[in-house]
Amino acid sequence: YQLLINIKTLFPKAEKKPEPAPAPKAEKPAASSSDSAEQKAYSPKFEAVDLGLSVKWANMNIGAENPFQGGDFFAWGKVEPKEDYSWKTYKHVDGTEGGCTKYFPIIDDKNKLDKADDVAHKKMGGKWRMPSKEEFEELKTKCQWQWLSSTGRNGYIVKGPNGNSIFLHAAGFRDGTSLRGGGHSGRYLSSALSAS
Repeated sequence: YQLLINIKTLFPKAEKKPEPAPAPKAEKPAASSSDSAEQKAYSPKFEAVDLGLSVKWANMNIGAENPFQGGDFFAWGKVEPKEDYSWKTYKHVDGTEGGCTKYFPIIDDKNKLDKADDVAHKKMGGKWRMPSKEEFEELKTKCQWQWLSSTGRNGYIVKGPNGNSIFLHAAGFRDGTSLRGGGHSGRYLSSALSAS
């Protein structure tokens, strides 16, 4: 239903156990006076990292305290973490698998998240938003990816054309009430609805 990127399977030939990269170079995004209290609680620790691509990327995941933590888990189009990530608890369905009430061709023909359903915009405020499918493709093809396996720091160092980097944690993914793949895979969502 949503675009999921499994960072371990996208790059299976990555080198193992590189030296840790220096902290990402970053600049703080401009704060918006219209940011909610919820956004202000999240936004002070986020920085926009210029990788030399068409957009800047966040220095860490939502819910993380530093770039090497996995952060919170979110269903696509949901702006709060939850205990159960099954169809019966999904916000945009009628409680049944495939019973979509929003983001479905015969209902509203929307194929991109509304701002109200964009967790990056809701939690981080300002101009922050979820990346598009095309921006993920640019990150995948124009950056160097190096697997990092260190104490609690499994994931990819993603180095942009200009030498700056971000870290994509292999935090796993939620399936119902279970955590799967923690430490060896991770899934990241775009703002685009998957055709399937």
